[in-house]
Amino acid sequence: MLGLQLIAANNYFFPCKQELSKETNDRQALVTIMQAHADGYRFSSECLELVLLRNYMDTVEYLLNEYYPSTNIDTEITVRSVANEIQRQQDYTIFQLKQKMLEKGETFPTSRPVVYWAQSPEDVLVMIKLQPEMDEPMCKQSFDKNVLMDVDMLRLQVFCMQFTRNITQGVAKNEQAEK
Repeated sequence: MLGLQLIAANNYFFPCKQELSKETNDRQALVTIMQAHADGYRFSSECLELVLLRNYMDTVEYLLNEYYPSTNIDTEITVRSVANEIQRQQDYTIFQLKQKMLEKGETFPTSRPVVYWAQSPEDVLVMIKLQPEMDEPMCKQSFDKNVLMDVDMLRLQVFCMQFTRNITQGVAKNEQAEK
């Protein structure tokens, strides 16, 4: 790290791709980034993109709160770009899964969630559980939630990831079901 400190004195950009490739988790990446920041390194938007794609959220939070506010780098563009890429990958995985199931003559699994409704003259409470039974923990990880509320309608669409079996032949390693 001494060699990196000498380079940092010249206000160079931190070699994120090279240095973070050695880190195997968010905590290690955060320590590396914090040390580099303390040593005077600068961070490009590519560094933010890298930690976002690796899902190192503590490191992302540190960069967004401690480093980027003092720069003129527009982080919103990077975050939106990565979010769109992740969305595209999820959509493609679901498409592949649906295609594979259709080839086998299977249907894509869907279920109706349990809905609780409570209402007073001032408030309305709607609680939606993403499982077919009251206490069954079926959907532990949901993503891509889409809620549409109108004057007389509430529509919820969400996808659920379940690790129940491996799908081989290059389709996906986990099974995803639409709720």
